Amino acid sequence: MRVDAKALGYTLEALARIKPRSRQLHNVQQMIRNAPRFTSCDRITGPDCFIARLALVSVAELDNIRLPLHERAETQTSTVKSSLLRNRMPSRSPKTKPSENHPVLEGCR
Repeated sequence: MRVDAKALGYTLEALARIKPRSRQLHNVQQMIRNAPRFTSCDRITGPDCFIARLALVSVAELDNIRLPLHERAETQTSTVKSSLLRNRMPSRSPKTKPSENHPVLEGCR
């Protein structure tokens, strides 16, 4: 089941890349869990440790969310303009290899 955030008054969505400072990983995890505007958060590889989604009423809220994290993490945020895909399930078994002429692969060679 998916809740329509816009119907609840959250007209904006933002993505946040979060890189905890040294020895702050567990503190940052707890802060994210406790902040109600974070709607999802994934632990990722690469220079950032987390990528999260936030539900917002206005862009001004970003400062209120980022400020408490400032001493414990570096953050970069982007607002979402639109979404091409949302929580789509894969259409084939992970054991099945895509064919050479699969339309998704066209133009990617």
